[in-house]
Amino acid sequence: MTSSLDVRPGERGPAAAMTLAVALVLLAYYFLKPARDSLFLAQASPAQLPLAFVVSALVAAPVAGLHARLARRWPLPRVTVLTLALLAATLPPLRLLLETDLPGVPYLLYAWAGLVG
Repeated sequence: MTSSLDVRPGERGPAAAMTLAVALVLLAYYFLKPARDSLFLAQASPAQLPLAFVVSALVAAPVAGLHARLARRWPLPRVTVLTLALLAATLPPLRLLLETDLPGVPYLLYAWAGLVG
């Protein structure tokens, strides 16, 4: 199978690590997306979903620009690990914010989950 994928000797370890990383990110997103949707709809109405999409785009645009800038300066594996670590580190505070009745929290959760996916 490695010959059909053009994986050369010495590349198997990094290829396996990248495959595992992608699989874990996708798995996390597949768990996160339904939770995001249900938590958003429990705290906000379906009529507010278009605004959530706009907020997500407004958050994603500068974050994507920053990510691209970092990827030009640092090796991509370092940027990937930093990004995943930052997303993981922001999850516990976000979870605590969900316990509050602050009005912007559903939008923050929606935008954060959009960054993951």
